[in-house]
Amino acid sequence: MVHLIIMATAMVAVFTREVLNQKQFQTETWQQRRKWVSYLAWAAMACMVVLGIFYYDFSHMRFPGVLQRIGLVYLACGFLFLKASPRMQLFTGIGLLLLYWGLMTLVPVPGGIAPNLEAETNLGAWLDRAIFSTNHLWAAVKTWDPEGLLSTIPAIGTGIAGMLAGEWVRSNKSDYEKVSGLLAVGALLFALGLIWNEFFPLNKKIWTSSYVVYMAGISLLFLGTIYWLVDIKGWKGWIAPFQVYGVNALFAFLLSGIVARLLGTIKVPGPEGEPVGIGSWLYQHSFVNFLSPMNASLAWAICNVLLILGACWMLYRNRIYIKV
Repeated sequence: MVHLIIMATAMVAVFTREVLNQKQFQTETWQQRRKWVSYLAWAAMACMVVLGIFYYDFSHMRFPGVLQRIGLVYLACGFLFLKASPRMQLFTGIGLLLLYWGLMTLVPVPGGIAPNLEAETNLGAWLDRAIFSTNHLWAAVKTWDPEGLLSTIPAIGTGIAGMLAGEWVRSNKSDYEKVSGLLAVGALLFALGLIWNEFFPLNKKIWTSSYVVYMAGISLLFLGTIYWLVDIKGWKGWIAPFQVYGVNALFAFLLSGIVARLLGTIKVPGPEGEPVGIGSWLYQHSFVNFLSPMNASLAWAICNVLLILGACWMLYRNRIYIKV
């Protein structure tokens, strides 16, 4: 319990510090308060480090992860953005996708296992176990990791697709040329992804090359459609919730993780007296009672999205934007 209190203190202090960094708080009094909040944040984080060194079980610490992958992809894409032309970026992305396809479907897995795409026995899973061991992979399965090293190769392709789309939108082309390009390339990639699916199936967990192409196509189709609706047609009244999420995306991401962790950590008596997470209790005593399992799950997810939206909306109304 002590470590949770210290962690909460650190997170609230960091959040408050960023709030006080907004334009409306740029006075000497508020900045002095911000300085003391910073000291509190540093002190709480120092306590967390000390507790972690002496009490955390590092023997089961997960090394791969979502943010770790984002960092690796960002590093690779940042280098390409600075050193390579858009044409070279495109060729690099294509090369990485083809490389991953070849590695996963042609290279035998050490131990006498034929090339395969099964979660536990593919080449990427073997590589992660060989480098990290099962103690440092995703705790839910332990034998493979959805953010493993090898599947980071096609993930860089996803980042490159985003870079190229951004360059196209920032170009000097007319609005109609931009929309036409986004929709045309999006449709092409969407179709190519479906065709590639016949040879290298769409699979998010191992981030197959066909999945990269397919999702890039869908993303470009959405981007082109929104660009046409908002920037060309001027239909902006419906975009407010997306703006609220967009300007505080990092805050939304962190808050969603905190809420999920709290819903699992806080326990209440279950049906037979055993302790269960309050999230599970709320789910079982709300939507499950009058909806089908599929619709109950959907309703629960929508409520989570609306909860995070409400928190982000309060920041948005007060012109508070949390950035790194």
